[in-house]
Amino acid sequence: MIEHPIHCGEDVEVQAVTLFLDRTELHVYNVYKPKQAELDLSELLSLAEEEVLIGGNFNAHHEILYSISPTNNAMLLEELPGTRLLNTGEPTHLHGNPLYLTIASAILAEIADWSAHPTLISEYFVVVTILYLTNTTHTTWGT
Repeated sequence: MIEHPIHCGEDVEVQAVTLFLDRTELHVYNVYKPKQAELDLSELLSLAEEEVLIGGNFNAHHEILYSISPTNNAMLLEELPGTRLLNTGEPTHLHGNPLYLTIASAILAEIADWSAHPTLISEYFVVVTILYLTNTTHTTWGT
């Protein structure tokens, strides 16, 4: 558990862990942005050169997110250098919106598989992200 995760905005909740997998450090952040909160991912996304996985409920609506709701002040994911949105367009909420997002550093996005679980649902679908770490040739791992 990272005791003091990166601050992502007033009233935005953040939990984080660093996983030590063989010779790899993987930083995993879970973010919850209430509807009225202002989200600031700039410091967190500065970690994009490292192995970072960011997931959570961003309450974001934008056409790039395949949202069926009107666009709100969602971050523009095309402007996040070194990262990629893993969502495939599947809804993560029963009303059809992709409120749960998963963002990965570019090196992890190459070895990731993302899906919304077909049966584990409440109001939200469970999001499953698989990282095929054994298939990577990332040269800085193990230094």
